[in-house]
Amino acid sequence: MKNNVFSFLCLLGLSIVLTHCSKTTELKSAAIADYYPLAIGKSMTYKVDSIVYLAFGQTTETHSYYIKDSIEAQFKDALGRNSYRVGRYVQSSSDPDSWAEYNTYFVTPLARSVEVSENNLRYIKLQLPIRDYFSWNGNRYLPEDPFFPKYDFGSSDHRDLGSWEYYYDGVDSAATLLGITYENTITVNAADANVSNIPATDPDLTGSKTGWTETYAKGIGLVYRDIAFQEYQARNSLHPNGYYTGFEVVQTLISHN
Repeated sequence: MKNNVFSFLCLLGLSIVLTHCSKTTELKSAAIADYYPLAIGKSMTYKVDSIVYLAFGQTTETHSYYIKDSIEAQFKDALGRNSYRVGRYVQSSSDPDSWAEYNTYFVTPLARSVEVSENNLRYIKLQLPIRDYFSWNGNRYLPEDPFFPKYDFGSSDHRDLGSWEYYYDGVDSAATLLGITYENTITVNAADANVSNIPATDPDLTGSKTGWTETYAKGIGLVYRDIAFQEYQARNSLHPNGYYTGFEVVQTLISHN
C-alpha cells in the first residue's frame, strides 16, 4: 500500500511539473495577433506570379499582377464569433490606379488560433504556441478533394488535404523579400515541398509538385506565400501528348499601412 501511495504521489508530482512546464512554454509564446494583426482599414498590397495551364493542359503561362487585401468590416459569424470581412481587389490591367473587386474572405481570431474562410474553405492558419516545429491540423475543416471540380486532381496529396499537419519553422528569423528585410518572421509549412517529373522529362511517367508555405512578419501579417498544386498526367491513347493540370501561386508583400 505504501508503495502504491508513493507511486501515486510521484506521478502526481510529475504531472504538476509537466503541466507547469507546458504553461510556462506557452506563456513565452508570442501572441497570434503579433503576426496576424486585424483592424478595420488595414490594407496589404501584394505582387502575385502564377503558373496556369491552358489549351487542355498543353500550354503553360505565367501571369503577373497585383492584389490588395483590405479589412473592411467586423461582424459576428454564424457561430457568434467576432470576425473580419476582407475585400480582395485586383489591379486593372488598363489603369494601374484602378482596382477591381475580386472576392471576399473572412478572418476569425480565436483565443488560441486564427481561422480564415475563403471560397467556402476554412483553414486554421496559426495556432498557439508559436515555436519551431509545433504542429497542428490546419486543414481539419476541409472536405475531400476541395479544389474539385475546377481541378480534377489524381494525387492523394492534392485530394486529401484534411490530413495535412502544419508546423512552424524559423520563428523570429529575418526574411528579405523584394529587397525589404523583415526582422521578425515566422514561416508556416502546410506541406513540405515535393517535386517529381515536373516539368515532365519523361512523358510516360506521371508527375506532381506539391508545396504550401506562408511567412508572417511581426506587426504586419502575411508577407509571402507559395502554393503549388501541379500534376502531369502521362501520355496515353486519349492524351497522346500527356497533359498538365493545377496551378502555382507566389504572393509577395510590396506595401501595407
